[in-house]
Amino acid sequence: MNIIMRTATIGSVAMFVFALSAPVKGEISSSIEDGGSVEVKSEYTTFANRGSSLRRTWVTVNDSNSPVKLAKAGINADYSDNFRFTPSGLANMRKDVVAFEVRFLLYDMFGNHMKTLSSTEVEDAESGNLFNLGSGEWRAWRNDATEFLLSVAYVAQVRTGDGKIWRYNAKGIARELAKVEIKIDAGLLEPTKEK
Repeated sequence: MNIIMRTATIGSVAMFVFALSAPVKGEISSSIEDGGSVEVKSEYTTFANRGSSLRRTWVTVNDSNSPVKLAKAGINADYSDNFRFTPSGLANMRKDVVAFEVRFLLYDMFGNHMKTLSSTEVEDAESGNLFNLGSGEWRAWRNDATEFLLSVAYVAQVRTGDGKIWRYNAKGIARELAKVEIKIDAGLLEPTKEK
């Protein structure tokens, strides 16, 4: 059975129970993909940014030590009963995994950070399995959906089948994003708290 948790905050309750893997710095790399038009559409019509030539950009960041590798990961904005953000992409399991969290940093048309979304997937997956990130959604305000231009996706944490916890390298991600001229500080890597 596939159990999916979508959270906007990270709790620290009972984290001491989990076995932590030894921190070893891996190679951080990024890829850039075309995330499609900035037009915000429903099944029947275009709600916003009609006729714009702007295209969304998806930046996928991977750490060579992560038990999960992302491919073509990003966020779409559309309308279905309300404005929403939906994830896209694939996660390749490099080890047996029982849970993993992917975070998405969202930026507007002018390079300003808008919010950080978090998606936690809880599912037993064997090494070599592919997981489609395309399930789930986050509600969006109209302004957020229409102003959103660029997303950065990275694996934040992973619980492996043997109980070890792997966590992201914040400094490594910041250095990699600086190469593609995206400025971040440590606070932006944490999920945005809903108000």
